[in-house]
Amino acid sequence: MLQHGLNGSRIIVTTRNLRIVQQLRTGFLANARKIPPVPESETVELGVLEPGECWELMKQRAFGPDDDHSSGLEEIGKQIADNCGGLPLVANALGQVMSELRTAGAWEHIRDTKDEFSTEARS
Repeated sequence: MLQHGLNGSRIIVTTRNLRIVQQLRTGFLANARKIPPVPESETVELGVLEPGECWELMKQRAFGPDDDHSSGLEEIGKQIADNCGGLPLVANALGQVMSELRTAGAWEHIRDTKDEFSTEARS
């Protein structure tokens, strides 16, 4: 599989799909190429972030490191963070959008739209 890599080269695979993890543990992939199996000891299972951790990530992205973020948006931002499902990618993406739309109305719209998507996904 690593025909051009040096001896000892590694590939890091990230996934939330357990079937992919199981396939990597067996050493066989869907295209029948054999790879060395990935031992369970080298598998790292990451959990989701707590809402406060999501907010910290979003806040860094939305306000940047030097902003005092005293604009009154923090409470709305925390409400948005409560709905990001603990996923760092979602928190980061929302933080980026929030950095470009720094008004209470825009953030409330993000919060309310997220609630609508969450409700639709559960139905």
